[in-house]
Amino acid sequence: MVKYITFLFTSLVILAFVIGFPIAAATPEENLAPVDIQAGVLNDVINSFRIYSSFFNDYELKDNLCLPVHATNRQEAINYLTNGWSEELAVSIVDTYTYWDTNLKRLVILPSDGMPILSADDISKITCHKTGSDSILLKRFYENCYYPGDLYLYQVSAGYTGEKWIIIRLELDAVTLED
Repeated sequence: MVKYITFLFTSLVILAFVIGFPIAAATPEENLAPVDIQAGVLNDVINSFRIYSSFFNDYELKDNLCLPVHATNRQEAINYLTNGWSEELAVSIVDTYTYWDTNLKRLVILPSDGMPILSADDISKITCHKTGSDSILLKRFYENCYYPGDLYLYQVSAGYTGEKWIIIRLELDAVTLED
């Protein structure tokens, strides 16, 4: 049951984790990233979300607490997540979704809702917009999430480290067709 709840909180489309950094809006098609760049960005960003998911889904159960197997303390958790996330976002994720248990002397996953997860199933619904020489903005719309007719825009900003693309910003906003 706890594994099921953990899986749900990492995969539901919710508003609990949204870092509200302003992201410059990309203008129409002239800012679309070249196809060869899109493939690399999408692959790396989806891998970043896999890292996030594995952090929360791979755990040991002890005294009804979920102990992440990829980290025993805050710094190890941050180090694990920075394989696909900026350090600032990794710190925010760890500080939002984990806590230190003084009795166990161990990092524990908080049972809560998580953030939207992009996967290979989303690729056809994502547009990639070039926002700088080493930055891409991925956009994905979600419909009918909380009630019929609602619409949300999920924006994931990725930055190139020289080796791979990592997630540097997230934003989820309710939008109307007029936006």
